[in-house]
Amino acid sequence: MKAALVGEVDGTVVQATTRSGVDKSGIGIRAIETPEGRVQAPTPEQVSPALEPKNVPSMKGENIPRGADAEFKLFGHTLLSTTPESKGTLFLAATAPICPSCSANTLSLRAARPGLRIIDSAPFTERARQARLGRV
Repeated sequence: MKAALVGEVDGTVVQATTRSGVDKSGIGIRAIETPEGRVQAPTPEQVSPALEPKNVPSMKGENIPRGADAEFKLFGHTLLSTTPESKGTLFLAATAPICPSCSANTLSLRAARPGLRIIDSAPFTERARQARLGRV
């Protein structure tokens, strides 16, 4: 799954994309693409206790830890690159429905960064494209 977080924070345009999955190299799918280049996604330990990945049952009933989800990586990047006083609006767009773990972490990020409006209902392609064009 791919996700993007775009908008404005503290007067600066923000654009970050990544996809779900684990990659220990830090430069593959574990990385976050930004206009400045690739940055390594924070680990769940780096953003705890503000953000905590939850286990979500699969269709087979197995619990799957969600710390490598694209949304979680973007939330962690946002948490570590902003301050509690930061202000702005971010649009989260994803290519698939957001799981319960990421929904819970949307709320956690909003609590940790109360000055940020995080809008999580943006369809991926159009909202991300509009943001890249500076129309959002």
